[in-house]
Amino acid sequence: MKTNHIMLTALFITSAALLTPVLHAQQEACSTETAAGTYVVSCSGFTAAGPGGTLLPVHQLGLATGDRDGNFTGSTTVNIGGLILIPDAKVSGKATINPNCTGNITYNKGTPALLTVTFVVLREAKEIHGLVTDTGSVISCVLNRTSK
Repeated sequence: MKTNHIMLTALFITSAALLTPVLHAQQEACSTETAAGTYVVSCSGFTAAGPGGTLLPVHQLGLATGDRDGNFTGSTTVNIGGLILIPDAKVSGKATINPNCTGNITYNKGTPALLTVTFVVLREAKEIHGLVTDTGSVISCVLNRTSK
């Protein structure tokens, strides 16, 4: 079973690496200016209940707005393990967006721990797909632009 999981993970990573240039060839160069706007944010996955803790399901839903300089602010409702634990989580951070439409952002979420997300900008910045890269979390996010 573990071998199948490792092979599936390797296949996914290889496929993503092979398809990434195709996705980028279909759109113009990206920047913080092209990604400026307001987005609906939906994140889901699992997060640890403390260092080395059990992974619990997590889902976030809210809005985020980015300016032409890459400064993002937002607010989400956070459900962990079936409970609304943070009804109005505020975040702020500065994004770095590369011309090939990849990027990252580290959010200050009002706690000592920061939230780091690696992402890809798609469809002329109408969508952003991200992955939380912090230890203890397996969370992916999709942002859909609602306005520029």
